[in-house]
Amino acid sequence: MVRRMFHPEIFQGSLRKTSYFEGWYFKHSTPDGQVLAVIPGISLVKKEDRHAFIQVLTPNHESYYLSYPIESFRARKNRFSVQIGENYFSRKGIELNIDRDDCKLKGTMEYEGSTPFPVSLASPGIMGWYGYVPFMECFHGVVSINHSLRGKFHLNGDELNFTGGKGYIEKDWGTSFPKDYIWIQSNDFSDRRVSFMLSVALIPWMGREFVGFLGFLSTGDDLYRFATYNRSSIRELALSDQSVSLRIGNSRHEIWVTVQGKPGVSLAAPGKGSMHRYIKESVHAKVRITLKDKSGTVLFDGTGDPGAFEVVGEIDKLI
Repeated sequence: MVRRMFHPEIFQGSLRKTSYFEGWYFKHSTPDGQVLAVIPGISLVKKEDRHAFIQVLTPNHESYYLSYPIESFRARKNRFSVQIGENYFSRKGIELNIDRDDCKLKGTMEYEGSTPFPVSLASPGIMGWYGYVPFMECFHGVVSINHSLRGKFHLNGDELNFTGGKGYIEKDWGTSFPKDYIWIQSNDFSDRRVSFMLSVALIPWMGREFVGFLGFLSTGDDLYRFATYNRSSIRELALSDQSVSLRIGNSRHEIWVTVQGKPGVSLAAPGKGSMHRYIKESVHAKVRITLKDKSGTVLFDGTGDPGAFEVVGEIDKLI
């Protein structure tokens, strides 16, 4: 149990659970900016609706939800190794062999130079000390901030060459996604070492709710965290279906984030473990980041393209 807590990439659950989900998000971008996201996971609800799944988000603004018998799911207990049918997932890469009438996706992708998110006793991951709270509805982990890609996928007859592109991995597990949230991510900056992620959500908490957030900017030389648990605060926030603008600060730094993107495509999302809820994600966005210290000196300024973002629920509750 302790090992899994400090290694969120490992399967955290049990197939005996109910009202439970767990999913890994693998994002791949080609050198010319095409994005393919693959999301393996499990949904444990009633006996007749317990299944594994693989979701695919394509460069052509299409999405597929592929259901598998729960018996096809395998996960190692002591390391990150997941299998669904003839599809394999790990920190080192993935192998896909999907042959359905509506989605044919095959190929092998190797990940090189994977950069894990740092963990410690005081902060076992991106959630900080909230990672120790057992009744959170959704736990979040960052598996690889950044890595390079080598390999090809064949999608419905088209070849996608990702060699020289960028990869990113994160995951979620628990009972439900937040009802209202935004999520932003990009690691396609001119400096290949740079990676960014931010999530702002309405969090249930002991019968009440609060707006919580977590995120990071890794410049390759330094890692900057902006989160509720390290006393950062949202100082400006403006949202729409296709754009996000935020200013977040703490006692040492302030970060400006602006996102502009195309409309998203539908993905299934968990509610009480069931994947019957739908959200929209765009993987065709530009994410502009400006980081300053408390004296106003610019420490970083750059644009991630492509970036990804989701705007879900009643966004006015986050302002």
